[in-house]
Amino acid sequence: MRKLKKLLIIPILGLLILVSSCALFSDIQNAFNINGSRTGSTPQSSQTTGSGSASSPSSSEGATSSQGTTQESTITGTEIIIDNNGNYDFTDINYNRLYGYNELGKQSKASSFQKMYRSLFNDLQMALKTNSDYTSETRITYEYSKELTDDEATIVYATLMDDNPQFCFLNSGFSKSISSSLLGTSKKMILTISPDFYSAANRLQIVTKLNQHYGAIKTLLNTKHLLPISSLSPYQISKEIHDYLCSNLEYAKRNGVPETASWAHNIMGLLDYNKGVCECYAECYLLFSYAFGIESVLVSGQGDGGAGFGAHAWNYTKAGDSWYLVDVTWDDQTTTRYTYFLAGSNTTSSDHIPNPTDFDHPVNEYDVITFQITLPELSQTNYSIL
Repeated sequence: MRKLKKLLIIPILGLLILVSSCALFSDIQNAFNINGSRTGSTPQSSQTTGSGSASSPSSSEGATSSQGTTQESTITGTEIIIDNNGNYDFTDINYNRLYGYNELGKQSKASSFQKMYRSLFNDLQMALKTNSDYTSETRITYEYSKELTDDEATIVYATLMDDNPQFCFLNSGFSKSISSSLLGTSKKMILTISPDFYSAANRLQIVTKLNQHYGAIKTLLNTKHLLPISSLSPYQISKEIHDYLCSNLEYAKRNGVPETASWAHNIMGLLDYNKGVCECYAECYLLFSYAFGIESVLVSGQGDGGAGFGAHAWNYTKAGDSWYLVDVTWDDQTTTRYTYFLAGSNTTSSDHIPNPTDFDHPVNEYDVITFQITLPELSQTNYSIL
C-alpha cells in the first residue's frame, strides 16, 4: 500500500503543477497599426507632391491594446431582409465568386487559407445584416496558430478586406491575442467594429445606400439599352458603372491635398459625401461590378499621375476572355474620359505599377499590408468593341 501511495504522488504533483501553470497564462494584446489602405493617392491632374506616403490616414484608428482577458461577444442576430424587389443583396455576396478567395485556393496552404477566410467572411456578413447592436466589447476572432503563421494569417486578412469593401464598418487593422501556457501558444486575430457602426441601423444603411446606387445604375442600363441587362456585354455594363461613378463622385481634397479622413478611403465616401480618393472609386467600382456579374478585382500599387509615383488604387476587369485596367479616379476629369477604361498594358504599364506579391513579407517597411494575391495578366492592347 505504501508503494502504491508513492507511485500516486508523482502524477498528482505533476497535474497540480500543470494546473497552476495554466492558471498563470498570459493573454497579450498586440495592437497592429496595419491595414490594407492604399492611401495618399492623387488624381492624374493633381500636382500635389508627397502623395506616395504609404502610411494609412486611419492607422491610428487601429484595434486597441489592452491587458488582461478580452471579453468576446458572438456575432448573432435576426437576419433582416433588405429587398424583395430584385435588387442585389450586398449582404449575401458569394465568396466563391470573389477573385481573392479563389486565388488563395491555389496556394500551398489553400485549405487553411480558405477556411480562415470563410470563417471571418461569414461572421462579418452576419454583422452586416443583423438586428444586433454592438459595443466596444464585440469581437470577431479567429484562432489560426495551429495552421498558419502570423504572416499567412495577415495574407488572409488582407485578401478578405480587398475582396469585400462592404466590410467598411470595421476598425482599421486588427489586433492579435496571444495566450501562452505549458500546453503551447494560441494566437487569435481580433477584428473590432468602428463605434460609428455599433448600431445595427447604421450598418444597414450601408446596404440600403448601396442598393440605391445599384438601382440608379440599373435604371440607366434599362433606359440606354433595348436589351435586358442579362443580355448586355461586360463592356456595356462596365462603361455604365464607370460613367456613373465619374458623375456621382468628386475627388476629395482638403486644403489642396487628398482628404485623409477614413470615409474618403472606402465606400462611405460615395454613400455619405459623394466624394472620395482612389480607394473609394476603386472599391465602389468593384462592388457594383459584383452586383452585375462582372469579374473584377481591386488593385493597389503606385501610380504616376504627372507629379511622380505615389500610392494608388484601381481595378482590373474581365471583358470577354481578357483582363483590362479600369482607373475611374483618373478618368474623372471635368469631362469624363476613357483613357483608363478597359485599357491594356501597352497603355498603362508605365504609370500603373501593382504592388508585388510577397508571401514571405506581407507587411512592408511602413507597416502597411501589401496586396497578397497573384493578379490576372492584362491584355497588351486596349479593349475593342469591334
